[in-house]
Amino acid sequence: MEKDSKHTHLKRLREMAGLSQYELAALSGIARNRLSLFECGYIQLQDEEYGLAEHTLRVVLIERQQHMRTALSGGLVPPAA
Repeated sequence: MEKDSKHTHLKRLREMAGLSQYELAALSGIARNRLSLFECGYIQLQDEEYGLAEHTLRVVLIERQQHMRTALSGGLVPPAA
């Protein structure tokens, strides 16, 4: 994955997950200002940071997808905070 596409990829995943940079920072432990600078292309995240941010977003997306399936099957449950 090219440098520029990594920035775009992470931002798109975050937006798809419906998370703000503050929320992703809280869940992943990566400083919000680093996430912002990365999304804008000013810095690179370390490989471990990028992997952690991407993994966090994928977990959130999977949890939301499972919640939607439950809701659509009639088992309405409130979303996790």
